[in-house]
Amino acid sequence: MNNPESKVIIARFYEAINTLIGLGTLKSKRAFALEHDIEYTSFSRCEHELESDRFQLDWIKYLYTDYPISIDWLFTGRGGMLRKQVIGGAN
Repeated sequence: MNNPESKVIIARFYEAINTLIGLGTLKSKRAFALEHDIEYTSFSRCEHELESDRFQLDWIKYLYTDYPISIDWLFTGRGGMLRKQVIGGAN
């Protein structure tokens, strides 16, 4: 079972996923799961069952490496959700 702090981080993870979908940067939750070889049922269930131990830390790595999500925001809630793009498109 996840502790309260872990639940907050997981909730922010899904908030970021939903924001990326809203911005058109990500097609869907299913697309994220398929792209990273994640079983979609577990991925979807974790959003609604934050206490579940199914959430995988790899998912955070994929979110950070593939999208401009701030790791500081994700773990602490401080600062903005999105990282600033560096000249040339590097994150």
